[in-house]
Amino acid sequence: MSFSDRSWMYRRLTADGFINPEFVEGVDAFIHYACSQPAYMDGSKIRCPYKKCKHKCFLFIDEVQLHLLRKGFVPNYFQWTRHGEPVVSSTSRRTEEYTSINLNEHDIEDGYGGYFGDGPENSYRQMRMTQLSSIARILNIKSEGQISGRSFEKILEWYNESLPADHTMVDSFYNMKKLIRGLGLPVKKIDCCRLGCMLYWGDDMNLEQCKFCGQPRFKPRKCSMKHKLVPWKQMYYFPLTPRLQRLYASNVTASHMRWHAEHEQEDGVMTHPSDALAWKHFNDTHVEFAVESRNVRLGLSTDGFQPFGQSGKQYSSWPIIINPYNLPPWMWPTNSKQKIDVFLQPLISELQQLWDYGVQTYDVSKKQNFLLRVALMWTISDFPTFAMLSGWSTAGTLACPYCHNDSDAFYLPNGGKICWFDNHRKFLPADHPFRRNKYKFRKNRTVHTPSPPITSGEEVLQEIEELGLLKVTELKADDVNSAISQNFG
Repeated sequence: MSFSDRSWMYRRLTADGFINPEFVEGVDAFIHYACSQPAYMDGSKIRCPYKKCKHKCFLFIDEVQLHLLRKGFVPNYFQWTRHGEPVVSSTSRRTEEYTSINLNEHDIEDGYGGYFGDGPENSYRQMRMTQLSSIARILNIKSEGQISGRSFEKILEWYNESLPADHTMVDSFYNMKKLIRGLGLPVKKIDCCRLGCMLYWGDDMNLEQCKFCGQPRFKPRKCSMKHKLVPWKQMYYFPLTPRLQRLYASNVTASHMRWHAEHEQEDGVMTHPSDALAWKHFNDTHVEFAVESRNVRLGLSTDGFQPFGQSGKQYSSWPIIINPYNLPPWMWPTNSKQKIDVFLQPLISELQQLWDYGVQTYDVSKKQNFLLRVALMWTISDFPTFAMLSGWSTAGTLACPYCHNDSDAFYLPNGGKICWFDNHRKFLPADHPFRRNKYKFRKNRTVHTPSPPITSGEEVLQEIEELGLLKVTELKADDVNSAISQNFG
């Protein structure tokens, strides 16, 4: 193998931001060679040529492979001298071939020799796959086939029995996830009050019981005191910042994140929210934010579902989905109940940080760093969830957030239910014929009242202050106990 053949070592990514197949094959060949030089190994470990390890530490094969696939080789390591390759003079590097490697097509296809173990078992064609690539493939099959955890464990058990005795394939779903955890984006588990009163997060991270209802944070230990404490309830939070930065780290999506500002708008046609008056009004109001077209506009969407219906275990899930509206329409993703605002605290805090301060981000399409800021433009939900997110009650005669006190809701005489039929005519132009129609709407009723005025944000806050809402921090101890008993029985 000549030195010119090793240019793959520094072509880790393709133009579209994906791992180069040639690089993956080259890494496999490098590991095969390194494992064939036991004098340069530490037992089953080899020196890691990752650019931060710099050959200083010995690691297991899978760790070395993971380092190289994620970050690449140390610069200018065309001669594998730290892994047993003889030194070759610079004058002969371009032409001399290394006979000490002795790789052939059969070796690469049928096994890794010392890596997987010698013997007739290595004639298995699947042994050309590394542990990491095998795990990635089988986890993808589990996801696409919707295989249950129990069935997946059985498949793994059979799969491991079919491999040679000295194979390195992991033996459980848990160990698989543990091995590839470093390749994914971070996920945080945050303990919650079992009644949903609060999160054990921020200043309350070290509390062991709820400061509102007094419920314990952890389940009682049944065995030894050395066992890990198990919380009654947890939420999974997927941090927003690294996921937004990932959009600019890939050539597949980086340029599309500017589409909203660079596409041509047809006159009178709205093809994207950036063509709407609301988007343009936001740009006029926050000029500094709008100048950088790579700043992200978000929409928040949520809805709850109960997988097991009304019978059986009462379990519900409330995913909060954040959509980046910078992307063109064809790239958009598809879109605890009463106290969901409690669980939104980490997201609100992160959104506030991204709006006030931003985060330094690398744009791979422009090859430059920039300060990424984020604005939440819309929330999308059904009407009941709107009540949970906004605090506006969607039950009773004042349920309409547009009509407010000017609602024309009425009770049905027989069923006794509230009906909002015929609430919409007051929003029509004053001379519209529907306003005077006595037959196709409520019988013998015309509408002449104007539509209610649109309430500004300042007016809404003033109304809330006039309601005199009590804050728990301002109540006396007796009042706190009384409030708890009313809320939680």
